[in-house]
Amino acid sequence: MTDSDEHEKISGISGQLESIQMSIGNLDERSIASRLISMGVDISSLTARQESVENRLTSVERRFTSVENRLRSVELDIDTIKTDIGTLKSDIAQILGLLQNRG
Repeated sequence: MTDSDEHEKISGISGQLESIQMSIGNLDERSIASRLISMGVDISSLTARQESVENRLTSVERRFTSVENRLRSVELDIDTIKTDIGTLKSDIAQILGLLQNRG
């Protein structure tokens, strides 16, 4: 084997190594791109879930507001009943007073 044959062989091996390194580099770039795409999908999924949670919280908030309004309505009804009871007491007292004056 001559020096030029050895030089050619070394050049061939060197070229193969460069090709392998480029291939590995490309795989790394593909891997990075794949991971970035995966991260994008994960972020989209998280965003969708966050929107879903926000919608549910808004729904719960509306329900609480509805319950609060109903409780206020019940409180007003109770106040009206108290007023009516007060009026009835007054009417009964007046009737008893009239009956006592007759008797």
